[in-house]
Amino acid sequence: MGLALGIYQRQLRWFTAEGELIPLPEEAEHLRAEQEKLRAEQEKLRAEQEKLRAEQERQARERLEKYLRSQGINPDQLPEP
Repeated sequence: MGLALGIYQRQLRWFTAEGELIPLPEEAEHLRAEQEKLRAEQEKLRAEQEKLRAEQERQARERLEKYLRSQGINPDQLPEP
């Protein structure tokens, strides 16, 4: 398995063969909770970006419709491509 005992912050701890500290169960749970929190924040940001993109698209459509109407064209009666 390649584990080794060593001292980390004045405590006896397990390390991998590569010298990486193996987290204690409570440390691992804390890391999982932090990762989940980051994932949730990223999802919230993604949703906010999508909402902003949709709003920008709506505004662009409204500007185009306004322009077409100013040119005497009804955007609701455009022929299908």
